[in-house]
Amino acid sequence: GPSGNDQNSTGTDNSRHNLSLQTSASSTSANFNAMTDNRMYQPNDKSPLQIFVRAKKKINDIYGEIEEYVLETTTFINALHADAEIVDKAERELFESYVHKVAAIREVLQR
Repeated sequence: GPSGNDQNSTGTDNSRHNLSLQTSASSTSANFNAMTDNRMYQPNDKSPLQIFVRAKKKINDIYGEIEEYVLETTTFINALHADAEIVDKAERELFESYVHKVAAIREVLQR
């Protein structure tokens, strides 16, 4: 017969499935309300506008993560320089320029 582990994984799968159904139902009703307010848009998630909005959000999320990594790396490099001059001034300035470049990209994406 099935082991105890099999039963637990099935229970976990069912709860995940139920959670996804609840999430889908709430987002579906939110989408429906938005669509009834804007009847000019296509009533599905395949419209060019919906695809663009999802893609823009994903890009913003990616650049948000990149910004975190760049800031963390810059902080680490500055700490290295403070402890022992392993990293020279030019390298520190290079990493700081990355912080500004990523921030500028994120600013453009927010528009």
